[in-house]
Amino acid sequence: MCGIAGIVDFSARDVDRIKVHAMTSCLAHRGPDDESYHFERHVGLGHRRLSIIDIEGGKQPMAGEDGSMIVYNGEVYNFAELRKELEDTGHRFKTRSDTEVILRAYEQWGVDCLERLNGMFAFAIWDPKRRRLFIARDRIGIKPLVYAFEGQGMLFCSEVKALAACLDTKPKLDSFGLVGYFLLQYVPGENTILEGIKRLEPGEAALFSPDGFKKWKWWKLPDSSSPVKGGRETELLDLLDDSVRLRLISDVPLGAFLSGGIDSSIIVGLMNRHAESGLKTYQVAFEDPPGYDETPWAELASRRFGTEHSRTVMEPAELSELLPRIADRMGEPVADPALIPTYIISELSRREVAVVLTGEGGDELFAGYLRYRLARYARAWRIIPRWLRRVGWGSAGAFRQADRWRKAIEALNSSPGVWGHLAWVRVLDPLELGALFPDYDVPELLEKVVGHFEPYFIGVNDKGALRATLNCDLNTWLPCDLLAKVDLMSMAHGLEARVPYLDHRIVEFAVGLDEKLLMSSKEGKLILKNAARSLVPAEILRRGKKGFTVPLDHWFQSTLRGFLCEAVELAVKHLPLDKHVAVKWVDQELAGERDFGLRLFALCLLGFWLEGFN
Repeated sequence: MCGIAGIVDFSARDVDRIKVHAMTSCLAHRGPDDESYHFERHVGLGHRRLSIIDIEGGKQPMAGEDGSMIVYNGEVYNFAELRKELEDTGHRFKTRSDTEVILRAYEQWGVDCLERLNGMFAFAIWDPKRRRLFIARDRIGIKPLVYAFEGQGMLFCSEVKALAACLDTKPKLDSFGLVGYFLLQYVPGENTILEGIKRLEPGEAALFSPDGFKKWKWWKLPDSSSPVKGGRETELLDLLDDSVRLRLISDVPLGAFLSGGIDSSIIVGLMNRHAESGLKTYQVAFEDPPGYDETPWAELASRRFGTEHSRTVMEPAELSELLPRIADRMGEPVADPALIPTYIISELSRREVAVVLTGEGGDELFAGYLRYRLARYARAWRIIPRWLRRVGWGSAGAFRQADRWRKAIEALNSSPGVWGHLAWVRVLDPLELGALFPDYDVPELLEKVVGHFEPYFIGVNDKGALRATLNCDLNTWLPCDLLAKVDLMSMAHGLEARVPYLDHRIVEFAVGLDEKLLMSSKEGKLILKNAARSLVPAEILRRGKKGFTVPLDHWFQSTLRGFLCEAVELAVKHLPLDKHVAVKWVDQELAGERDFGLRLFALCLLGFWLEGFN
């Protein structure tokens, strides 16, 4: 696991070495063990290394037999099998690293080598014979890669902020990015929060040469029009078991995040089958207010699997010091409050291990969230008479978390499609966005943002709403929010996070399942729970869904009132928004009139990020 950066420039001038050094140095937290460079005419490559496999021999940038050079971030888990196949064709290896396997695979199969790789990765290969740069990102988007163009040159990097710091002209905030960020908590698609800096999307690759820039999609979700209806629990557990086994390959100590939920408990249970004694697990808890502490469940799983379990408790007052530090370490802002516990648990884990396995992806693959059940059973709601539905709408206002209920009912009232989906996942609605950014053409920008979601819902009716919603999340929310959050917060501490559920074999398996294998009217993840009955304690399988949630509203309305006001004031200073709207949100939050914690968190985080960027 590492940080990569580089410049390829086909103009007459030499590559700016200072820029390459500066970008690479900004990634020191991603790779605390080593810093190395390669320079030649037109090319500069930089690498920060977190040593995981072949600690002595895996140094980068690494040269190939034909003079090609690679910088690489990630892990290819089937590298041992690929190495043997390549050796059978005549290749000879100088190291034990997966980096060299990728390089030799490129020499053997060219850009088609991607289809043979099982792992999480972002890499760049300079091919001097063909005078081209080849960049690629893994199928699911676990590892990040961004790029920008200057003149006849292209810069690439693991993080937005590091790249932006080295451009000749400081990039401005992107209006599309801002609207996407406040609508969704993240920027969807290839855009980022800054103008001119693009993101290589999941399953994409590109070539940059004197002939230009060519990008293509080398992997996408398989067709799910003919779902499998039979029970396949044993096959699923075997796939998960093999995925975990592969992700235990390491030359350094490893552990796991263990919340006590279904997903993390299954991963730890499977790790226990293969790992040696002394498996280490980690948990972060909130004791204020009551109801957010999952310690009993985590300890139950720890006892079942015999792990050495470590727990840390976060106090609300710590957020005033944590949030600026988190923002400073973020390559790009992602306004998911789960950043906070992910940052803390990563810091805790890194004291003892360099690699952890996590449970990301289980809910998106196997329909674990309430809104997936809403997508499937929305038709039952819409056949209720309108007057009775209006009573339900009015009753929602009586609940403490009224905004959540309003969004749920709006989603249920919507016909199947993109706006019904966005009604549930959005933070702000179109009118609120227009009020916040009066100088922007918000309807036009919203149309562009929505365009990233529309392809998943074309021609969708009630029968196909669940699969469309799942596929949409797998392509948008999962890589741009959840995986970005885990990557940013783990790498902030030089910790490698591996995600067994997102082995592409499991993703392709899950996409092909019939809805009845995923959920009933009462619960989701049916096939996963059935597959794990002999592995995980029944009490954990029966418990309700409990996400990595943070009690923001409680904290803002009590311990962190002063901090909230100061943080929003800082954000207003840096952002092109209507100050009165932001102040009104704060007033309503502090008065307990509305639970505006999510939008205020997004505002505060972006303010701290821009303060450091500027």
